[in-house]
Amino acid sequence: MTGTRASSVLGAMVTLLAVTACATSPATDSPGASATPGSGEATVNSTLPVVVPGTTLGWRGSGIWLQEGDSYTVAASGEVDIWPGCEDAKAEAGLPDIDCAEVPAGPAGTVAFDAADDGEGFPYPGGPIAALVVRVGDGQPALVGTGGTFTADATGFLEFAINDVSNPGDNEGEFSVSVTVHVVASPETTRGAWSDTGVVLAAGEEFTISASGAINMWPNCEETKEEQGYPGFDCSRTSAVGPTGTDAFAPGQDDYPLPGENTLALVARVGNGPVFLVGNGGTFVADGDGPLLVATNDTGYWKQDDQGTFVIVVGRSGMGDGVYVPGTYDGWIDTGITAASGDSVAIAASGEVNVWPLCEIEKAGAGVPDFDCSIVTTGPEGFAGGNPPPADHPLPIPDAPTAALLGRWGDGAPFVVGEGGDFVAEEGGTLFLRINDSYGIGDNHGGYLATVTVGDSGTDD
Repeated sequence: MTGTRASSVLGAMVTLLAVTACATSPATDSPGASATPGSGEATVNSTLPVVVPGTTLGWRGSGIWLQEGDSYTVAASGEVDIWPGCEDAKAEAGLPDIDCAEVPAGPAGTVAFDAADDGEGFPYPGGPIAALVVRVGDGQPALVGTGGTFTADATGFLEFAINDVSNPGDNEGEFSVSVTVHVVASPETTRGAWSDTGVVLAAGEEFTISASGAINMWPNCEETKEEQGYPGFDCSRTSAVGPTGTDAFAPGQDDYPLPGENTLALVARVGNGPVFLVGNGGTFVADGDGPLLVATNDTGYWKQDDQGTFVIVVGRSGMGDGVYVPGTYDGWIDTGITAASGDSVAIAASGEVNVWPLCEIEKAGAGVPDFDCSIVTTGPEGFAGGNPPPADHPLPIPDAPTAALLGRWGDGAPFVVGEGGDFVAEEGGTLFLRINDSYGIGDNHGGYLATVTVGDSGTDD
């Protein structure tokens, strides 16, 4: 899947998705599609909250996945005190004249000390001490301060750090960060009518959608309507079609996402659930677990001649302490959740991952024309019966179901989480999660949402 990936996200999430229209392959009583090229872009903006505790040592993963060249905006607030005992300890530390009132700092860092020394291991040498800094993957760190707009210089997870190296465990306070990611993807990368919003819903969860924008579904209508057999057609009926669609043609037919509704109307579904009409928006309830997908009620998307976008805002309730595990990430995700050896741990997981979104289109060319494509869409329990990956791309747990949710404590042995249950942290340490997939994982769709509760040691026999 191309687009924004997010995990370990705390609190509410709001996602904006601009859906580029897919070119119309008209029904028998509608005009033919033009040859005018369309805008060719789908824009996804995700605004995600991240908390960076003052006790953070080194880099803290946000769970937000970026591609090199992606643009993102960060806004930060809060305060961190890196020396809570300043007044009592400053004389002994050889800093009797320091103004301890200047030590607590916002995201721009403290002015009580000189800039971070190059040789002491600060995340951002030369920058203000206690400042909020950011990097993407193995890219270069940058000073965030109170915020700004940045361009990812590498592909990887977005990470934050507090520019401190000395005893961060006694720091106090935290920074609250809001990250807005802007990604542009051509329709050729999605290769289909459905766009993944990146929002994974649980069955029964209430969410809202509001939509705006307009699409020109027949850009050269005036020039071509006569040769198409519609000399008297009113081209204004197709030049600025809103999310409710147009009744200029017969309602969508059987090969449309939602037959019987207006052409080009905004529609959605959760996972592989039933398609429903969005139009200008409303309040909806997820009928199952899975990613929220949106589309225009149209067909013939290969021609790509429609122009314009629908901009939608998806609102949902807070995710609590949920950890989002994207189906596209080939690695272990640091949840930030730790447990001592022997602690009881309860994990509940939901969501849906499709490990071969183009199965129906590609299976014949892959030499498996009779393959049952329905099995490649699965929940955290994973599935059996798929082809094994190449020898140089082994599954993390070869004998576990493909795409199952996996866990690992620190550097210990991985185990199957599946839909969850009660576990014991045998080795202790930090909990890592991932899906049991390895080959061609980047084009997967969806992800899993895991809720983790750590109890006391000895609670399990």
